[in-house]
Amino acid sequence: MKSTYAIKDFWKETYKTDSPIPFIISAQVIVFLVIHFFKLLFDIELINVNIYDWALQKISLPSSIDQFIKQPWSIITYPLLYSSIFNLLFDCLWLYFIGNSFLNLLNSRQFLTVYIGGMLLGGLLFMSFNQLRIFSGSETLYSAALPLAAILSATATLIPRSEVRLFLLGNVKIYLLISIYLGIQLIQFFLHSTSIGLSYLLVILYGFIFMISLKKGNDWSQIFSKKEKRKLKIVHQSPNKKYHNKSAVVSNQELIDGILDKISAHGYESLTSQEKETLFKASKED
Repeated sequence: MKSTYAIKDFWKETYKTDSPIPFIISAQVIVFLVIHFFKLLFDIELINVNIYDWALQKISLPSSIDQFIKQPWSIITYPLLYSSIFNLLFDCLWLYFIGNSFLNLLNSRQFLTVYIGGMLLGGLLFMSFNQLRIFSGSETLYSAALPLAAILSATATLIPRSEVRLFLLGNVKIYLLISIYLGIQLIQFFLHSTSIGLSYLLVILYGFIFMISLKKGNDWSQIFSKKEKRKLKIVHQSPNKKYHNKSAVVSNQELIDGILDKISAHGYESLTSQEKETLFKASKED
């Protein structure tokens, strides 16, 4: 009975939330386990079909546009595919910790706009660069490194002065930690493939521009928000009450802007519990 309740609690706390992070990580882990299980069966000669190589070919994003036309789903599936358990582990850890920092301040719609935008933009750039002979190409693209880079870049721009405590190093600014990681990844990609390196760089820029635009009041994710259909209703309202409601909206927006400015200057940890609650409620209302 206790194990049943534990499973139910885990399911509720993990998947019955507004966060898309558990679903992304679960999909990546499941795909990794399935293809490597069949790889093991092929290696020990229990099956004759190499499903692992087939998955790499069909799920990963090809560099050729002609091949992409034959498997258009690969623009969505390529972030699910990993060949190394260490790459999968580190990417999932980065997505979990930094992604949740993102969602502590903003909503899941904005998170998905950055993540999916980085995924699509990175994939299209990768194929486009490979059409140019001056760039060294790569046959396929897989792993969630590109959309993850967009999330990391956006979060570092959102809370640049926020700190994380690292073993033996103490408190480290989150923008510095992310910058070092993205820099190392960028160098590795350029050494492997110029087309992937350039795509990675531009996806980082995408995350940065998204957050700068958001801080200026331009939320790109609003194009995905549902517009509620309102029924026509006549309401008789006094001029004083109407003015009061308008002033309350303006005052609330000024309060949110002030909180975001405080985060930018001193980090998320500088907020009071009341300010954190106000920001959390505002993100849910969006």
